Amino acid sequence: MNNMNPPIHNYFNDSPFLNFVAKNFHGNWTHSDIPLYAAKVRSAGLVSESGFCVPRRLATFESIEDLRNAESSLPESFVLKYSDAHSGIGIDILKSIDQGNTKCRMYRDILKKKNVSWNEICNNQEVVSERISRDGSVWYIEEKIESGSIDVDIPFDYKFYCFNGQVGAIVQIDRNVNPPRVVIFDGNFFPYNYQVDYRLDEVRWRQGKPLIPFRAGELIECAEKLSKIPNTPFVSVDLYDGKKGPVFGEFTFSPGATQTKMVVFSGERLNNFDRMFNGEMLSKNVNNVGVLNVDKLRALQSDVGSLRADDYRALATAYYLGDKRSALPISKLLESTNSDLLNYVSLIWSFLASQDGDGEVNERIARQIFESPVFENDSIQHYLDKAEAFYKPYVGKHNWFTLRLGRLLRKKSDHNQKVIGEALIRGLVELEYGPAVRELANIDNEDPENLAKK
Repeated sequence: MNNMNPPIHNYFNDSPFLNFVAKNFHGNWTHSDIPLYAAKVRSAGLVSESGFCVPRRLATFESIEDLRNAESSLPESFVLKYSDAHSGIGIDILKSIDQGNTKCRMYRDILKKKNVSWNEICNNQEVVSERISRDGSVWYIEEKIESGSIDVDIPFDYKFYCFNGQVGAIVQIDRNVNPPRVVIFDGNFFPYNYQVDYRLDEVRWRQGKPLIPFRAGELIECAEKLSKIPNTPFVSVDLYDGKKGPVFGEFTFSPGATQTKMVVFSGERLNNFDRMFNGEMLSKNVNNVGVLNVDKLRALQSDVGSLRADDYRALATAYYLGDKRSALPISKLLESTNSDLLNYVSLIWSFLASQDGDGEVNERIARQIFESPVFENDSIQHYLDKAEAFYKPYVGKHNWFTLRLGRLLRKKSDHNQKVIGEALIRGLVELEYGPAVRELANIDNEDPENLAKK
């Protein structure tokens, strides 16, 4: 926390964005149509009419008595929601479980990790309705969405903080554990730095692992289009990463996390949000990777037809379960599709691999930045320097890293560095190191004018 840029003075009152959130949180609507879009049932209908995917509505109940009497018609798995609740209140993700010969049908509450009867479920929902009683409130049952990028019971919830049609931040919430695990990204799915760009109330939320959906570009595009429907300077567009693409959850104009300080942003981040809230379109300087041309990124085609989705899910699940070595194979899998958009997502996974301590991947990041069509200027040299710093301690101790350093130095403009690089390679040849022998053969036959392009 000590490394975090301090929030601006008088955190709430000095921020137009947070002031907007606070007013709407307390029901002092800043725009007369916000109640219409904040109502989950009505907003889902409006979104569906606009051609976007929403969870399939299976049933609606206007009274608790109707809900209690519905048990015989329930599907095997479903989501039960109370229409005017918020912050996860009144949501049950349920799956029918086999109870042997017992006459009482039981359900697994996936959120609360316990078995419950339908009577218990309805009793809890009645308590929620008594706390949040509004005209027109209903209960409804929806299909359970299956995650597109990872094998988990509950798909990750991605909240896109949109300012005048531009995504400024993405909040990833993993509700498969308790407390939920949270990661926050910039508006283009590069992770913010925890305890520098933001901090969490670790009693209610814990820091999680970033999981970049392979449909990341499609999710961003969907969020930005949907955010223009309410015509407000800010809205959080809640989306799920479904197997067939983005699935709309709800519009939120007063995220409880920012209002109750479950998440606190640094002064620098908050200042950027306020600038976007006031209508400024910001270029994106992404985590030392370079300045991103947002228009070029949005123009990339989102076709993922050539991706081996099952392979992605297996690797992403392994990463989620703690296998840091999976980040680089995910990056390579995405890059193999020859899709500019998936290559962008591949670059993010390379970045995650470097964050997890894979120093060798820094050379790969430099190449991917150079080849990417969406960066206006870059920091290729930053990553080449990081790679060089990683290799140097291994000279004479690790043949492969010594060879990589030799290759890297030979690409430099400084003649002395080139000489040192070739000397490292020739030294490995004397040791009869096979990859170095092949490298030297390439050196002897290469066109010097093409060396700098490698």
